Amino acid sequence: MDPERLREHLGTEQPINPLPATPKNRHFTTLLIVLIILAACAGPGETPVVPPDFDWVWSNPLPQGARLESISGVSAGDIWAVGVHGAMIHYDGTQWSVESIGTSYRFNDVWAVGTNDVFAVGQGGTILHYDGTDWAEQNSGVTTMLWEVWGNSSNDVFAVGQGGTILHYDGTSWTQQPSGTPQNFYSLWGSSGSDVFAGGASVILHYDGSDWNDTSAPSAQGYTSLWGFSATDVFASGSNGNVFHYDGTSWTQMQTFDTRPIDDLWGSAPEDVFGVGADGAIRHYDGTAWTTQQSGGTSWLLGVWGSSGSDVYTVGNEGQVFHYDGTAWTTQSTGTTESLFGIWGFPTGDVFAVGGGLNARVVRLAGGVWVEQSVPPLARAWGVWGSSPNDVFAVGMSGDALHFDGTAWSSMATGVTDNLYDVWGTDGSNVYAVGGFPNSRIVRYDGSSWSTIPSPWGSELLGIWGFGPNDIFVSGGSGLIGHYDGTTWSTHTTGVSGMLWDVWGSGPSDVFAVGTGGTILHYDGATWSPQSSGTTSSLYSVFGHSATDVTAVGMHTVLHYDGAAWSPQEPITISTMHGLWGDANQAYYAVGTTGTILRRAECDGPTMACYDFDELPADGRWNLGEGFTTRGMQVAVVPFQWADGRWATSGSVRSDGNTLNPNNASADFQILCPVYEVTFQYLETGGNINVRVNGEHREADDINALNGQVIGGAQLNSISTIVDGDWRGAVSIVGDIEQFEIGGQELRIEGLCFRYQ
Repeated sequence: MDPERLREHLGTEQPINPLPATPKNRHFTTLLIVLIILAACAGPGETPVVPPDFDWVWSNPLPQGARLESISGVSAGDIWAVGVHGAMIHYDGTQWSVESIGTSYRFNDVWAVGTNDVFAVGQGGTILHYDGTDWAEQNSGVTTMLWEVWGNSSNDVFAVGQGGTILHYDGTSWTQQPSGTPQNFYSLWGSSGSDVFAGGASVILHYDGSDWNDTSAPSAQGYTSLWGFSATDVFASGSNGNVFHYDGTSWTQMQTFDTRPIDDLWGSAPEDVFGVGADGAIRHYDGTAWTTQQSGGTSWLLGVWGSSGSDVYTVGNEGQVFHYDGTAWTTQSTGTTESLFGIWGFPTGDVFAVGGGLNARVVRLAGGVWVEQSVPPLARAWGVWGSSPNDVFAVGMSGDALHFDGTAWSSMATGVTDNLYDVWGTDGSNVYAVGGFPNSRIVRYDGSSWSTIPSPWGSELLGIWGFGPNDIFVSGGSGLIGHYDGTTWSTHTTGVSGMLWDVWGSGPSDVFAVGTGGTILHYDGATWSPQSSGTTSSLYSVFGHSATDVTAVGMHTVLHYDGAAWSPQEPITISTMHGLWGDANQAYYAVGTTGTILRRAECDGPTMACYDFDELPADGRWNLGEGFTTRGMQVAVVPFQWADGRWATSGSVRSDGNTLNPNNASADFQILCPVYEVTFQYLETGGNINVRVNGEHREADDINALNGQVIGGAQLNSISTIVDGDWRGAVSIVGDIEQFEIGGQELRIEGLCFRYQ
């Protein structure tokens, strides 16, 4: 929206004298233009809209959870990392953001020549190039896997891969160069365009500007990485833990670290070299000897890069990112990486996910951030259900059960030792848990204790769902579907013999069951009939919002049912998804292996959503790293930059029952649908302002100083006035907006509206 249109939108061309302050908020005098904008919004009670055409986004771990294979950068504030299933993230010096590049291909390596010149290579001969604005595919001329890319300049770039493939880019096109060998190449490094090394399964070749020649490296090493500082100072790592050094004439073995590979090397100087690999171990060379450093995690590390010896990053499995400041390694990823199997939530925004390995894990959603809960030392949890955020049940292995009362989790005695896989109830005094093996097991909680309910089946029970105390369905092994009418359990004929992992329905005559081999069954109130899923992958969970909006997830598979047919959705991870739940805003959450939590929402709905923050507590406070939910919108509290360039290490976002008050912190609104305009009203009584749009950060003395600026591809326009020494006014940010945050030191905002595309 341009300034003239903004004035038209506000209904005035000149600032209006403020109305008297109200006792509710003596600091925020509402302007008439504020009221006009609020009237233009659909109203403070309008249900917020959530994401586009069934887009799935990462909710845990953050910034994302797909395996990262490589990392490269231009500076401390411009770093890229890529990985499997199209994973790509970027660091701007403050935070990591997920980049959407529209492909699910695997990317094995990334190399940044400059801010506007970045290359990524991977599956099927794919080469992508970033020009500072967009990623675009380049024609490589090959379809083989490409493992590594390195460049001396924007018109002198090399890539290597399967079957002896060596490619060169001259700034216009890619051409093949003869390697003289059919073996795979996994590593690449050079000091100039006429001094390039390529490491293969048992050979290291050297390019002198004309030809590739063998350097007589020790054979059968599987050279996974190369790094160096000149033609006579090159390091190479092998797949069996060996490290070699080249002096311009010959290779010599430096060190052996057990038999596990060192997957990547990087160094700031010959006496400051890092190698990363299995189990989170990091090797470091100080010019004399190699020693082992601990990253603080156990994830397999696959890529390492730094801007200096005191600013080094490594990435790897589960999307983990670690940073070294010259003294110690710390994680830059958040969230559990333990596998999760069940999820349940409430309209308040409270969502719980359960799982674990040997021990139970419970995480709870708070403003877009999943926080691990303290639970008794029990075995893995499989299922979770609750009647309210203060009455939540989780069940798991060996008959274990947990209960959350709104404050703490406590263990419950169920009286059985069978595995319990799922839990559901009508209220807190009528809760059922099912499981067993080889025979079925049903236990019921009456508000005081658990007791065993006789069941007639010889197969384990895996799922449970109901519509009331007299209408409950269970699913299980050998194609089992059972039904409880309030008096007895009966068996339904399904016509299948495989596992039915889950059951859900929108009503008694619209029930779905999913299972092995892509099985989907539908019950119309009389009979069960098969539906075509289009997949043979096992499906582990099903949930929906209505008879025409149902989702099923499973082994690397996500399906959606529109009332007529099931269709596949493109997942953003290769994780197996085990659990599914949907909230009142038509969004879905799916949980799975390695801590994966995805969120998906539909963008077919209201075109605007507004937030006036009056439902937040009058004394609400959320510190850095925490978050909250307002009318379904998740908000994370993130770092704030002062005028001198320093970043606040403590700060909070507060509420007073009327406005939102960032104080030495920023509020990051978790936008899931494409937005074309953000509007809000503000009062600024001092300090600095931060605005971030689509990952681009700006700081200024006041919002009005940003008037007319383009931030992240969107233009910020403001109409502001100074009243009693304070800036007050309204802001419109127009453009394709996928990310938005606002922060201040003495800032209050209200009437925040998002207009969706």
